[in-house]
Amino acid sequence: MAGRPCTSNRVSGTHGPALAALRFFIGGLVVLASSCVLDGVRSPPASAPARSASSSLPPLWTSAEREAARQAILQGVDPGSLDPSPTIGALGPVIYSPVPGRTEMDTDTFIRRYDDSHEIAPGAVGDRVEVHQSWLARGPAAAIEEDGQLLVRFEALRPVGPVELGLGFEIWGPRLFEPVYRHVVRSPAQPRQSFALSYSLARLVRRKYDVTEVRRTGRGVVAYRLQVLDAERYTTQVEDGRVAFRCKPPCGPGDEFVQLPTVVLGPFVDQVTPRSAVISFETDVPTLAAVQLKDATEGPPRWIRSTEGGRRHEIAVDGLNPGASYRYLAVAVDRRSETVAVPYGTFRTPPAAAKAFRFAVMSDSRSAAGGDGRNYNGVNRHVLERLMQQAVSRKVDFVVFAGDLVDGYNTLPSEFRRQLRAWMETVAPFHMHMPIYEVMGNHELVGDAWSEGWMADRNASDNSETLFAAAVVNPRNGPPAEPNMPPYLESVYSFDFGSAHFAVVNSNHWHRNRFERTDHPALPRGQREGTLNDTQLAWLDRDLTEARQRGLRHLFVFTHEPSFPTGGHVHDAMYYEGKIPEVLAVRDRFWGILVKHGVVAAFFGDEHNYSRTLIDDKVDPKYTRPVWNIVTGGAGAPYYARDFSVPWADAVQAFKPDHHFVEVAIDGPEVRLQARNLRAEVIDEAVLTAAAGVE
Repeated sequence: MAGRPCTSNRVSGTHGPALAALRFFIGGLVVLASSCVLDGVRSPPASAPARSASSSLPPLWTSAEREAARQAILQGVDPGSLDPSPTIGALGPVIYSPVPGRTEMDTDTFIRRYDDSHEIAPGAVGDRVEVHQSWLARGPAAAIEEDGQLLVRFEALRPVGPVELGLGFEIWGPRLFEPVYRHVVRSPAQPRQSFALSYSLARLVRRKYDVTEVRRTGRGVVAYRLQVLDAERYTTQVEDGRVAFRCKPPCGPGDEFVQLPTVVLGPFVDQVTPRSAVISFETDVPTLAAVQLKDATEGPPRWIRSTEGGRRHEIAVDGLNPGASYRYLAVAVDRRSETVAVPYGTFRTPPAAAKAFRFAVMSDSRSAAGGDGRNYNGVNRHVLERLMQQAVSRKVDFVVFAGDLVDGYNTLPSEFRRQLRAWMETVAPFHMHMPIYEVMGNHELVGDAWSEGWMADRNASDNSETLFAAAVVNPRNGPPAEPNMPPYLESVYSFDFGSAHFAVVNSNHWHRNRFERTDHPALPRGQREGTLNDTQLAWLDRDLTEARQRGLRHLFVFTHEPSFPTGGHVHDAMYYEGKIPEVLAVRDRFWGILVKHGVVAAFFGDEHNYSRTLIDDKVDPKYTRPVWNIVTGGAGAPYYARDFSVPWADAVQAFKPDHHFVEVAIDGPEVRLQARNLRAEVIDEAVLTAAAGVE
């Protein structure tokens, strides 16, 4: 697997003195070198004591260890060099403000015009429009005063309300955490645009409510939830947040309270290999950060530092042991020298040549109607949380999410970031312990739009692909960027796991709608939805060739748009009802590569249903080796019905409109699939290798 650059484009600012000060050895705490890449060459890991592999989970951090962690990161550090903006408790940047001369349009209205079924007269362009579904102008943000008053503020784009603020603590279990809201603050009933709701933390930490022992430790994390009545859209908007603080025990009235830097997103574990992993998290203010790691051998914890200061940290860890279980502690320090530590995350490295493991595939968690978390900032949190919980309970080693994480289809980079953030917030309790590999879908689109229904990906530094790469932590080993096109960074990539190889391509790279129209106002930029260009196809062919040369037994490929749709996207995807020869030519080139290399299955989303189709020489004589076409678009978007008109209808061996995920178990030569719905029922199962005739 390719290493990550030492300087991430996600972290702003250079803080030489502070970074130098983080190179420390404290007692038995060994600083590991990050598995970053300098000029394309992986830096070797620092030597570490030999450790025996263990599948048992290491013990939790003791109070003394956590205190040592806080003290260790401060020794010799000069945090004053960190960027002073934003300040602690600041409201945050403007999410959206109206653009003079441009009409605002909600996403649902625009999508009806965006679809090819909406006729646009030749030469009709219309005005540039701002497409979004945001209701926030700024915030929310939490600030803690010295007397313990917690103030939660936000600004809306239009009058909304009333507002209810729920407050409580994050309760940590053996693996997962969940906020428990005990106290409520309500605004006046009259709608308005600017809000500030306050509550005394001294009341929240009263003895009978102090379930996280703030009174004893002097530290806590308050979780809050804003529920905002949005009468214009006949719905309730929900925003979640957290804020860390310290206080002088017993933390009662009159005691001093200090707001700490807060880990507002994560931590997450990604790209776990037998000897490495990547831990990432984001803080509310610029910080210096480190990860403390311990395994079950009860040796001394080890430190891994971030490469530079900022709000977002990606810390690569080398020198791990195959088949071992680890706990990690994320620690951050701000420019005031205040520190915060997230309780813990866990992960397990696979054996060096794992022949038995399992992974999950799901897709299309964008929002749906019905309330109850079905539209949390463009995400169907109600369904996605339940599927992730099942994946964790099934003990899968990782998840591949095959696109359409969010609603997208807007023109505001700020809103697209917020939607991707909402998705990450939803999966956070599970992603702390389990890697997730994300794939771009057609809804991962922020672009330029015109009122008649034209839209194209942005041709700027904040295009869809760049914003997507900034939000996720995927391998960076895809093809190089082409001139005047967005990069393939973290949307086209591959990785090995055990005896298998996994390749991801982006069938929605830089796309524009109505591709055949020569009067599109965004010409010449953009590509057709569902296409794979020469660069990606050449990369995929080479990548699968190299995987076979390394001796990988099972090959899997992932993208969003199905090659052989079965219901809901027969009119586009990689088929377009068979009416566009160029589309079929690209589809056949792609599928020919899968046949050539003996790929077991290709997984797709896009269609909001489940289907399993065997594509072989009965479908087309040139497909001389069978490959499975598996659609798993059941993570929350509204269902699509089956289409029996496709030429491969008889090859469809299973179809089900249901919320679900797919679990794939590899055991030596066998690859077995089970599709499970929200009720944990098995809605389909098959031995993929036997049915496909793979040896």
